[in-house]
Amino acid sequence: MIAAAGQLTIETGARVCITSTRPKALGQVFIGRKPTEALALAPLLFAVCGPAQAEASARALSAAGADVPAGPGGRAVAAEAIREHLMRIAVDWAGSLGETTDAALLKAIHHMPRAAPVERSQQATRLVTLLVAPSDRLGEPGWHAGANSVAARLIRKVIAEGWSTLGGVDGLQAQETSALTLAGADTSGPSGNGLLARLMARAAHLRQLLAELDAEENPEGPVATSRGLLHHRAQLRDGVIASYDITAPTDVNFAPGGPAEQSLAACGSIAKMPARLLIDAFDPCIPYELRAA
Repeated sequence: MIAAAGQLTIETGARVCITSTRPKALGQVFIGRKPTEALALAPLLFAVCGPAQAEASARALSAAGADVPAGPGGRAVAAEAIREHLMRIAVDWAGSLGETTDAALLKAIHHMPRAAPVERSQQATRLVTLLVAPSDRLGEPGWHAGANSVAARLIRKVIAEGWSTLGGVDGLQAQETSALTLAGADTSGPSGNGLLARLMARAAHLRQLLAELDAEENPEGPVATSRGLLHHRAQLRDGVIASYDITAPTDVNFAPGGPAEQSLAACGSIAKMPARLLIDAFDPCIPYELRAA
């Protein structure tokens, strides 16, 4: 059972407008159900981020007082987030360079989260090294300068094209939830919270996620996905769910007048390639149509 994902329509130019057909109030599906039913349903309701949805549901139901099994855990969520980041780099970033990624590599990325823990960590580290850089270098400001990976070459292209500050808006990160905020990116530099900072934040978040593959579990609060924080909130009455609310990163970042819309508006007239790079940096979890004026 997968809910209709919906789609974003993003209009750029003199007036930026983002509209969405993403279903509202998806949490209504859980109302009247027993907590264990909701827990089983959560990962089946969405086309992406199944483990994250299951973990968020388990945390919300537990916080509401339900006696439910533990979710997949933070390590499984971290592995899934690594996969999402790497798929974006392997498909979209490579496409922006006019390249395609080998099918075998895409398959390896897709299957990595399913491996046993030790093997999963090894595979993730190898894939990050191949597509981005060795994890110990990702903490260095100039890690991309001498690397030949897809990520490094795209970042150098953005710098060369003069797109580094594109979409920057003072204080915008306080309104959003994204790789930029999860990585605790320093936005005081020349690129602020513009496109370059957002691309660099994806690499920095990958470094964090690799460490989380072996970290202690902390089954409380919102769940950190590749796109930002995922919130599930539940209330019980007489042993069944009385209310259930889901707020995904896309709901926040692509809200009317929200962070993505403000960032695109700051660009003024913009070509499709940098516009797509900026939209993809906010990383919607549903398809979008870009209508550039």
